[in-house]
Order: sequence, then structure tokens, then C-alpha cells
Amino acid sequence: EVKLWPVFTNILLADEINRTSPKVQSALLESMQEKRVSIWWETFDLPTPFFVLATQNPLEQEWTYPLPEAQIDRFLFKIILDYPNISEEKTILDTMERDDKINISTVMDAKEILKYQKEIKNITVSDDVKDYIVRIVEATRKPDINIMYGASPRAGIWLMFASKALAFLEWRDYVDHKDIQRLCLPVLRHRIILSYDARAENITADEILIDLISNITLE
Repeated sequence: EVKLWPVFTNILLADEINRTSPKVQSALLESMQEKRVSIWWETFDLPTPFFVLATQNPLEQEWTYPLPEAQIDRFLFKIILDYPNISEEKTILDTMERDDKINISTVMDAKEILKYQKEIKNITVSDDVKDYIVRIVEATRKPDINIMYGASPRAGIWLMFASKALAFLEWRDYVDHKDIQRLCLPVLRHRIILSYDARAENITADEILIDLISNITLE
């Protein structure tokens, strides 16, 4: 008897994903890329839309497994969350002190999300903006003492689509160079592999990317 596990949902939240075993990560990779799950000799399609939100604890490394590059590359963004500031932390304390009921209202349903995804594809990306994207991604692959491996072609694809989504949210029907610049760090920071020298000197991916982007002129 086949039992469908929690991945059969629209939004999957994977908490501390680096604690999952390689076998689970492999199964999740199929879900993220193929939008389906294989159980023995049967294949099941996942509901649409489907996307994964995952957290990773960078401090505690015991009993954790590093994510394979192929899986990391499937994540659109890598968002770095630092400690909350004083005001935010006080809000956390106030919230935990009360037993207030949280009322959640529906913002949009699955059909609306699919409709907006189709509309986003119609956002215009000019040839010079596409050229700008390609030159940024290509710059990560050039010989560099701080970068061992550069970004894959998927980086350029997602940088373009993320920029389309940003333009859509700002009520524009075209992508601008500034959209690319605003999204470079979250789209690319997890797609470059730093060299041993860079890690030893505590040089971050963001610092390297900012330096690369600053040297790429608009044409």
C-alpha cells in the first residue's frame, strides 16, 4: 500500500534541510526538478503550484549532511537571516507572552498563482538586459583565486525569471538592469563554490559577487 508523504502539498517547508539523510535529499531533488515522486515502480505527480522553502542551520554541524550542488542549484534564492534587532526581539518576547489567536486570511488561491506565473512570462526582457545577465554569470566562471567553480546556466535562467517577477510586482512590463543588480546576491550566492583560500580568509560569496558586478559595465 502506497502512503503519500508530506511532500504532496503546494508549499513544502523543510526545516534544517541539512539534517536530512542523502537518501531523503535525493528524493527531494526529484520533487523540486521533476515535480513528481517515484515510489518503487509507481510515479506520482505533485500538485501545482509546488515549491520548497527550506532552512539550514549554519552553526551546528554535528549529524548534518552537506547538500549536493545539484540540489542547491534548484533553489531560486538563498536568503541570509541574521539575529533580530532590539525592536524585533522585544516584539518576539511580547508575542510569546500572550495567547492571542492569529487569524490567517487567504491572500490568493492556487489558480491565481498559476495565472500570475503565466503573466510573468510575458514580461519583456530586452537583448541588452539578457546580455548583462549572461556577462554576470560568465564572470563567476573566469579564473579567480576566490572562486573554485562558477554558476551554472540555471543561474542565468533564474536571474531572468526572478527579475521578471520583480518587475511584475512593481507594475512594470519590462525588466531593467537595476532589477538584475537587486537580485544578483540572493540568486547567485549559493551557486558559486568558494576556494579554500577564500574560506580560510572568511571572504563571503556576497563580497566576491559585489566586486564582480561592480566591474561589469552596462552596454
